[in-house]
Order: sequence, then C-alpha cells, then structure tokens
Amino acid sequence: RRHIDEANRKGSAPVLQRSPRREWAGDMPKVRKSDASRRTMDEFMGSDGVARTVKARGISRTAAQKALSDELKRRGVPGASFKYLSRSTQQDVFKAALQSEHARERMSERGVTQEQVDDAIANPLHREQIKTDSQGGRSQKIVGREATAVVNPDTGVIITTYRTKSRYRRKYEREQEAGE
Repeated sequence: RRHIDEANRKGSAPVLQRSPRREWAGDMPKVRKSDASRRTMDEFMGSDGVARTVKARGISRTAAQKALSDELKRRGVPGASFKYLSRSTQQDVFKAALQSEHARERMSERGVTQEQVDDAIANPLHREQIKTDSQGGRSQKIVGREATAVVNPDTGVIITTYRTKSRYRRKYEREQEAGE
C-alpha cells in the first residue's frame, strides 16, 4: 500500500486506484477511465476536418463556432465542459449544430440519410442563387445526387432536406457533362 501511495504522489495521474474496502479481497476494483478528448473548443475548431466542413458549407469559422455553442446550450452542456466530451461526441454535436431541428425531423420523415445530405453539400450537382424571403431570411438550395438540402448561407445551418427528384438529377447531370 505504501508503494502505491508513493507512486501516486510522484505522478500527475494516479498509477493505481484502489478501494481500501476491497483490499482484503486481494483484487483491484474495475475503474473506468474517462473517454474525454481533452480538446478545447478552439482546438476542435482549428482541426483540419472542421476547417474542411466549414469551407464546404461556405460559412465562417466564427459562425460555425456560434452554432456549436448554441447546440451545446440546447443540450444543457456548458461550453467549458466541451473538452470532457469524447472525440466522437464532439463530432456528433458539431454535425447536429449545422442542422436545424426542422431538418432533422424532415430527414427522418422523408427517409433522407445524413450521408446523402453530406454528399449533396460536398459534391453538389447544382447550387441555386441565394434567395431572400419577405422576412429577410436567406437560403440556398443545394441539389445533390440523392438529396437536396436548403441551407442558410450565413450560418451554414441546414434548414430542410428532401430527396432529389430524378428529373432534376438527370437535368443537372447533363448540364455537368456538357460543361466538362
């Protein structure tokens, strides 16, 4: 026991974690280590994958970081606790931050997958001009091979999604072939 205590005092992380109640049994209790990524939000936002996503969506890093902060608030997670999330959870929260609740509902109703939406944004067949509605809301329709996404061009948030109709797919594929 003395050897374990000395080793724990020397290092920054405990070498062995032992429950004094279980010492009589001669075994070590199972201790689960945290899956925390230890990446701050700034480090996460500076990563290559996030930079590629932000560029593909055509939004600023600041707008993406604000959307991420808003999503954390919606989930009840303080921004300072971001580094305690696992890598995969951080990525899931970031993807969710770039979609509205309405878009998530429509995806499930219309049978559109996240991969289809990501493909439409990464490899669009056609991007329509940015439109402004009567209330000042801006949107841009991005037509992909299997899905179409309507995106807020200022924040990069996906507003809604639906399946791409075959006639539009054929039309924009012909236009791409003619343009090459």
